[in-house]
Amino acid sequence: MATLSVGGTTVFDGAVLQSGVTVASGTTFPAGHVVQTVSTVYHDAGSSTTATAMGQRVASLDHTITPLFANSDILIEAAFGGYSSGGYGIYDFYKNASDVTQTYNLSGEAYGIAPHTGQTKWFHFHMVYLDTCSENSLSEKTYGLSYWGSSAGTTYCGWGGSSVITVIAKEIKR
Repeated sequence: MATLSVGGTTVFDGAVLQSGVTVASGTTFPAGHVVQTVSTVYHDAGSSTTATAMGQRVASLDHTITPLFANSDILIEAAFGGYSSGGYGIYDFYKNASDVTQTYNLSGEAYGIAPHTGQTKWFHFHMVYLDTCSENSLSEKTYGLSYWGSSAGTTYCGWGGSSVITVIAKEIKR
C-alpha cells in the first residue's frame, strides 16, 4: 500500500485517512460524499410521556453537528426501542438551531416517521431522515428524538438501562 505524506505528516496510509488530519473548509467534495459523521451510543437513556401533542423529547439524546459546508444536507439516523399503550405512539426527529424554528416534527408528517400502533408491545425502530437544511448555513444544529401519543396512554422512547439507543448524524455534500 502507498503512503502519502505532506510536509512530513502522514496523511494517508493505504486507503485510511490518519487521525489528527484536518481537512480544509475549501476542499472540494463530490455531491453525495459524507463529509463528517457524529455518532453516540446511549445505554441508560429512556423516557416516557402521556402527551398527546408534539413537544416531548429525550433531551439526553440531543446530538449536535456543525456543518463544514453551508449547502450540505444532514442525514439523521436513530435506532431505539419504543412502546405505546393505547392509541398511536408517534416518533420523529427534533431539530433546533439559531437560524431555524425549533421543531419536534422534522418530517412534517402527522404520524411522524415511525408510528407505533399501541399494541402494548415493545418494538425496535430504525428511523432515517434527510434534512435538506434550507437555511444553508454553518450554524450548529441540534437533533434529537421526539415522540408523543395520539390519544390516552403512555408512549415510551428507550427502555432505561435495558436497551441501547444509537443516534447518528452525517453531513452529506449537496
